[in-house]
Formats: sequence, C-alpha cells, structure tokens
Amino acid sequence: MGTLEQLKQLIHSRSEEELSKIISHAALRYDDNTSQTISFVFWICYMAEQDLKTIIQGCWNMSKIAYPENSNNEVIMNIIKNEYGIDFTKIDPEHPNYSENNLYFKDLIDIYEKFFNKTNLSTLFWKLKDVRNDLSHGRIEKLTYNNNSLYLRETKEEILEDYFTYYSEKDNLDTSPIWNSLSTEEKKAVEEKYKKIIY
Repeated sequence: MGTLEQLKQLIHSRSEEELSKIISHAALRYDDNTSQTISFVFWICYMAEQDLKTIIQGCWNMSKIAYPENSNNEVIMNIIKNEYGIDFTKIDPEHPNYSENNLYFKDLIDIYEKFFNKTNLSTLFWKLKDVRNDLSHGRIEKLTYNNNSLYLRETKEEILEDYFTYYSEKDNLDTSPIWNSLSTEEKKAVEEKYKKIIY
C-alpha cells in the first residue's frame, strides 16, 4: 500500500478531535499550547465580529427611528451618510447594494466609532483586529495582547475580562454623536418609538 493510501486510511480512522490534530500537530507540528492559543484567538475574534454586527444593526435601527415618522427613508439615509459619514449601503439589509461580504472587521470598527466615538470597547476591537491579522498572516509566535503573549493563561484571562467588562459598557448612549445631536424631546420620542418596537 502506498503512502497516500496509508494517509487516507489514517484520516478515515480518526475521531473528530484527532482530525484537527492531523493538521495542527502532525502536519504543522504545533504543540497543544500553540494549537489551543490559535483556537482561542480565532474564537474571540469571531465573537467580536459577530457582536459588532449586532451592535451596528441595533444602532442603524435606532438611527432610522430617530427621525420623524413622515421622513422619507432616502432622506434619513442621506442624513446619516452625510452628517456622520456612515456608508449605509454596508449596514442596511434593505438597500439593493447591501452585502454582508462588503464588511471587513476594520469597516465594522470604523462604523462603530462613528456611532459611539472611540470607547474602551472600540480600542479593544482594534487590538483584536491586529491579533487576527497576525494569526491570518501566519505570525503565530507574535500573538500578543497589551504586549503580553497570548500563549500565557494570564493574558487569555485578561483579554476575556476586558472584553466582557467593556462590552457591558456598550449601551452607554452618552458617547454617541448621533444620540447627542437630538434634543431632549427628540430623545424621548425615539425612546418611545423604540419601546414599541422591542415590546
């Protein structure tokens, strides 16, 4: 039996967990710590990207109801685009040019900061983007957070604690230039409309 046939037999005989190790341990020759660190980085970056999409969609929905009910949808979009520099074609699923594939991690963070300005959470998102870039470009040995190696458990704990702490602060509308541009009456009207939508 040839080497390729032996390899195929080996692949078919392995468990799900062992299939992953064929790549990480056998082919790439990474140890458990490296493999686990790569997995940790992938999942925290994936979670951040999904959370960003959820936050931005919520902000977009809030922005649309921030204007009078008789406003033309196109007028609302143009106000948001021109006054706040947000490319609504990237965040409005109803727009004919919308495609989720048009949004990169950098785009999501840029849009987040246009909604909320720079926050602890957006700073963390930029750090995660850099970590993800290192991972994507094979700079495995350079995986760090706040200049500490992500191979260390303490660094993994630190990034998780920071993430969940800053994420819990995300609903602070006081940092939002869009929200702060509204009068007290307009804010009350938006809150009332929003309550009707979510309840």
